[in-house]
Amino acid sequence: MRVTFITIVVCFIALSYIEGQTQLSGELRARPELRYGYKELPDSASKPALLVSQRSRLNFIIKKEKYSVGFSIQDVRVWGDEQMYTSTGVSGDMASIDLKEAWFAYQVKKDFNIKAGRQEWKYGDQRLLGARNWNQNGLSYDALLLSYKGLFRFDAGFSYNNEKEITFQDFYATGKIRTLNFLYLQKEFKEKLNIYGLYILSGMQNPRRAETVFLKNTLGGSATFKNDLVELNGNGYFQTGLNKDSTKVSAFLLSGYASLFIGPLKLTLGTDIISGQNAICTDSTYLKTDHRFDNLYGARHSFNGDMDLFSNLGSATGGGGLNDIYLNVDSKVNEKLAVRVAYHYFSLQNNVLDPESLTSPYYAMDPYLGSEVDLKLNYKIGEDISFEIGYSILKGSESFYTIRGNKAENAIPAQWVYLMITFKPVFFSTEK
Repeated sequence: MRVTFITIVVCFIALSYIEGQTQLSGELRARPELRYGYKELPDSASKPALLVSQRSRLNFIIKKEKYSVGFSIQDVRVWGDEQMYTSTGVSGDMASIDLKEAWFAYQVKKDFNIKAGRQEWKYGDQRLLGARNWNQNGLSYDALLLSYKGLFRFDAGFSYNNEKEITFQDFYATGKIRTLNFLYLQKEFKEKLNIYGLYILSGMQNPRRAETVFLKNTLGGSATFKNDLVELNGNGYFQTGLNKDSTKVSAFLLSGYASLFIGPLKLTLGTDIISGQNAICTDSTYLKTDHRFDNLYGARHSFNGDMDLFSNLGSATGGGGLNDIYLNVDSKVNEKLAVRVAYHYFSLQNNVLDPESLTSPYYAMDPYLGSEVDLKLNYKIGEDISFEIGYSILKGSESFYTIRGNKAENAIPAQWVYLMITFKPVFFSTEK
C-alpha cells in the first residue's frame, strides 16, 4: 500500500504544475455473487458458493497540446483473501497492487498519433481484441500503437513479450502469446453503415526451440447497418498458420444478428458459429489440420451466455466448436433503468466422439449442449454510481455434462446470481 500512497501524493503534487488538461479519477467496483454453476457445471455433491470480489482503480491522465500520458493502478481481491493474519485479527495482505496502464502518446500530426506502453486495445465488438472489462483484473497490452483518424480510421499495433530481461534468447511460457500484432481499418458512412476489417498476426513460443515462434493469421471484418427501425450486423474471421503445437490451422468464425426497435424495446435474433474439429473424420489430410477457432485474448463474457461456461471453447466443447443461437429482449425503461432478457440455444458445431463408441465405425454424441436464460437489470443512480443485478440459469444436456466431466445423472440446472456496484468518481479535473 506504500507504493499506492506515494503515487497518489506525487500525482496530486504534479497537478499543480502541469499546463494543459489533467484528470484524477477512480473506480471502485464490488460484486457479490452466489455461484452454483458459474464457469463450472454442478453435480449432486456441489454446494452454492458465496463470494465478494472487488476492483479498486486510480486513473491519472495528463493531456497537453502534443502529447498525453496515462497511468492506472489497481488492486483486485476477493474479500477475506488476506494472507497475513493471526487468531486475533487480519493484519495485512501480500502485495496485490498492479500497473493496469502506463502509456505515453505523441501527436505527430493532427490526424496521426503514436502511443507506447501498457494500454488497453478495444476494437470492433472486442471479440478478438478487447479490454475484458467483466473480469475484475481486465486486460492490458504492452505494445506500440500507431493511429490515424481522418477520412477513415487506421490503427496498427505491435508487441513482443518476454518474462524478464534476458541476455540470450530464452523460452517463453507456452500458454501466453509471445507476439500480438494487428492492422485495423474502419469507416463510417453517414452514421448508418459502419464497416471495419481486422488482421491479427499472433505467435506462440515453440516449446522445443527458443528461437522459433509459431505464427497464426486471423483475417476478417464486420459490417453494421443501423437506423431508427432496425440494426443489422454480419462478421466473419478466418484463421491460418500454425498453432502452439506447430499444427496447420484452418478455422473460422461467423456471426450476425438482426435487431428490431419497437418503442422502448429492442428485439435481437442472432447466431455465432465457431468452428471445431470433426472427431469422427478419418481423412489423413483433415487430421493433420487444426479446425478449432482461437479467439486469442478477446472478450469472453460478452458472448455465448453470461455464465461464462464457454470462455474456454476447447475444453467446453471437447474441441467440437460451438453454435449459439440467441434471442435478446432489451428495454430502456427510462434514462436510469435498463433491462435485458436473453435466451441461448447451444450446440456443437462439429462432431465430438461419443465415449461409448469404442470401435469403428465411430459415432458422434448428440450435438445439443443446453439452453441458458440470462436476466439483467442496470440502474444508474447518478453520473458516478450504478447498480447491476443479474440472474442466469442453464439446463445442460447429457452431451454437455459428459464433455465437462460431470455425471449425466447429476445434470441439475446451473444457476448464478450477482449484484455489481460500480462507483466512478472524478476526484480532480482541470483544463488550463
